[in-house]
Amino acid sequence: MAKRPNIRFQSLTGLLLATALLLVLNLLSQQFFLRLDLTAEKRYTLAKPSRDLAKGLKDVAYFKIYLEGDFPAGYKHLQKATLEILEEYRAYAGANIEFEFEDPFEKAGTQEEKDKITEQLYKKGLQPMPVKLDETDELSTKTIIPGAVVSYQGKEFPLNLMRQQFFPGANNEEELNKSVENLEYCISDVLRKCVTEKKKRIGFTAGHGELPRDELASAANGLMESYDVERIKLQDLPPVELNKYDVLVVAKPDSIYNPYERFKLDQYVMHGGKVLWLVENVVADMDSISRYKEFLTPTIETGLEELLFKYGARVNYSLLSDLQCNFIPVIKQMQNGQPGQDMVPWTFYPILSSTSKHPIVKNLEPVWGQFTCTIDTVGGKGIRKTVLLSSSDHSRTLSSPVMISIKNSVVRQQDVGLFNKANLPVSVLLEGKFKSFFANYTMDSVPAELDFKSESPESRMIVVGDGDIIRNQVKRSTGEIYPLGYDRYTRTTFGNMKFIQNCIDYLLDGHGLIEVRTKEFQVRLLDRAKVKQERFKWQVINMALPLLLLFVFAGANNAVRKKKYG
Repeated sequence: MAKRPNIRFQSLTGLLLATALLLVLNLLSQQFFLRLDLTAEKRYTLAKPSRDLAKGLKDVAYFKIYLEGDFPAGYKHLQKATLEILEEYRAYAGANIEFEFEDPFEKAGTQEEKDKITEQLYKKGLQPMPVKLDETDELSTKTIIPGAVVSYQGKEFPLNLMRQQFFPGANNEEELNKSVENLEYCISDVLRKCVTEKKKRIGFTAGHGELPRDELASAANGLMESYDVERIKLQDLPPVELNKYDVLVVAKPDSIYNPYERFKLDQYVMHGGKVLWLVENVVADMDSISRYKEFLTPTIETGLEELLFKYGARVNYSLLSDLQCNFIPVIKQMQNGQPGQDMVPWTFYPILSSTSKHPIVKNLEPVWGQFTCTIDTVGGKGIRKTVLLSSSDHSRTLSSPVMISIKNSVVRQQDVGLFNKANLPVSVLLEGKFKSFFANYTMDSVPAELDFKSESPESRMIVVGDGDIIRNQVKRSTGEIYPLGYDRYTRTTFGNMKFIQNCIDYLLDGHGLIEVRTKEFQVRLLDRAKVKQERFKWQVINMALPLLLLFVFAGANNAVRKKKYG
């Protein structure tokens, strides 16, 4: 008779081997770091700049996230995505990243208390949002705070998780998808602010009719969150001092730069300085129309044209007119003793967009232009040129001088055929080694401390044919400053602020974070009609199939045991 196996010994041996294997794997996991991302778009794999920032934390970055409570499923998806990506950051930062989700209104009993909490979080930089709890009920709404406050070494930084819905009727699912795509960039950006000890410097040039302080206030305040921002007079600053600024912003000058000032700018570029040029060659504004009813647009020469031409861009002496445009208020006939007002499309206020996948403009909301000049790319051997913003498929250009009046400039149906040009460039990114405009010139006096260079190192600059893209509206009667990109007449917010921030971030990006913005996630949404039609079938399958599999497994296991031990 065959000897029966010692079941107890085999079980004990198996247990000891499994325990030993787990111990070995645990020891190996402490020595080697491995994470597998099996998703098609690698949504759980952080980019190298993000990983470096997480590893570079010297103290605990504490995230208090206010996305908790009762809200629609789409926001639950955003909540889950936030949790998952923070866990991924924590895998690299270890104990230096902590987070918790909290419902800010959980202990608020009255609406007054809720409003007070909302106001407090708004002052910290978070953006409250009203959301519908029931799509079929217009009145069923709730305010949520899709954001967080990040605390690091005694400082607090706001983190908004949800992109603002810029236009009425925006697709919620699409906006939420883009917000999920943007999570890594937002979190890495706030970590960059945490670990940056010395901010880079931005100089807004003055002294040549550039936009005044109050019309640049919104952009300057937004940039101050990450950079030191100063207003500088080019004529008063020695060339060597100019090189202390990491980027210059030239915002809509209207007077000529003398040769020495142009020489300063040229050598600033040759020494590796970055410039955001917001320049236009045609003078036009709504104040002139209000004052004179109609006017003929003059052109202006600033002397910057020859520099930009040498670097690879030409700002044209023509105005863009586009059927995809913003509206302006126009007084109509008196009604009941009061002047009426219509909002009419104004083709000189183009709504600019981009077909490029470049991170500066990827997922960017439309940008509002005002009396915009087009740009051509020219010469600049070896310079890489990328169009960032352009017109719609139904646009045209009008060479200056242009007679502009409300009466003659409102689009009529019979004029539509005239708008037969598409994708006219109005903003261009230039990258490469720039040649000096003054390489073949002899200057009468060059400061001895300035090392003249005829070619720049690898560098970059951005040219925009519209200075008003960075200009915020100001209510003159009260001095109230509106956010950049907000039109107080149409009450619409455009992507101007984000465009300016992206331009500066790209020009000064030492962490490579702008590359993170190129990530795209595909949200695989359910077919709602099919879900409704097949709801019962899948409920039965989900309930019955697990039980059936359980019975099959139990029966098979029982048969094996009978055969082996019976």
